[in-house]
Amino acid sequence: PETSKVLELQWDHIVFTGSTTVGKIVAAAAAKHLTPVTLELGGQNPVFLDPSYDLDVAARRLLWGRFMNVGQVCLSPNHIFIPASAQDKLVDALTKAYDSFYPEGAANSDSVSRLVSTGAFDRLQSVLEKTRGTIVKGGLAEADREGRFFPPTIVKDVKEGDSLLDAELFGPILPIVPVKDLQEGIDYTNARPHPLAAYVFSDDSKFKKRVIDNTQSGAIDVNDVCVHMAIPGLPFGGVGTSGYGAHTGKFSFDTFTHHRSSVDSPAWVDKILNFRFPPYTDKKLKQSQLIAARIPAPRPGPGIGPAKAKKSGLLVSAQSVAVALGVLIFALGLRRALGYDGWLPPTLVALAGRFGVSLSS
Repeated sequence: PETSKVLELQWDHIVFTGSTTVGKIVAAAAAKHLTPVTLELGGQNPVFLDPSYDLDVAARRLLWGRFMNVGQVCLSPNHIFIPASAQDKLVDALTKAYDSFYPEGAANSDSVSRLVSTGAFDRLQSVLEKTRGTIVKGGLAEADREGRFFPPTIVKDVKEGDSLLDAELFGPILPIVPVKDLQEGIDYTNARPHPLAAYVFSDDSKFKKRVIDNTQSGAIDVNDVCVHMAIPGLPFGGVGTSGYGAHTGKFSFDTFTHHRSSVDSPAWVDKILNFRFPPYTDKKLKQSQLIAARIPAPRPGPGIGPAKAKKSGLLVSAQSVAVALGVLIFALGLRRALGYDGWLPPTLVALAGRFGVSLSS
């Protein structure tokens, strides 16, 4: 009730972090006042794992990212795509890392957090009970609803349509999705809403480039998970249903700042821009065209070489006009400020004449 009342008020800017469902409610309420909104939502953050990568390194980093705060992190990796032929090797690496994280068992570890509520426990219990995958670590045997303890759990052989892939898990369950090849994982991801983050583990530049170029996400980390949020200078935000806008560092400052344009125009500028005032004539039209902005020349690239750009007239630049106009304005301002009535370069006098401005005393 309190949140609903707050959303009825008018604000300069709203930043919301939470689920996509609540994000839509916040955005709709803000729209009534035309209040700008920054949304940092969630998503099923995929992992694309190259089987030739060091699986022990990948396993440590993936388990840390998945089980940090028992998965209650919006950037947490949601599921892993790996070729079916390499799934068992990954399971071995994950098991090794799991045992090193919790040598006395997860239930006896003080490094395992608790779920935020019994409601969260019930939701995770339900999806885990319905999975058709195979639990290789963790499970419900030591789970404690009243204590909100849900064991970190690894599940292999998770296929499309499984309960663990219905929605963002937001809990300590890590599904492994065996695929035929990388493209199958990319196609699966692109058929669903854009995630807040995507993760690639590979030393192969072609593998990395293929994922980066063919998927969309709020961010993408290579050979690690979640770390981009902690790196100064990088924006943090989603895309599509995982949110819009960005914050952290200067991006937060810019988010809450209105970039307000301002101009203080001196009276003598009218000598240069006099053509804007009626009555309009052909002469004034020509004067206006001298300082009109031109489309800048494109950078050479596929299909647009210098010859083609020249032919289309796109190489015409406003730079020379801008420089000449700047010199003219400076000269006029200096002349006015100093009360100078002496000699001026004939070229400058002629240029001023083209604008209908007399520099003679």
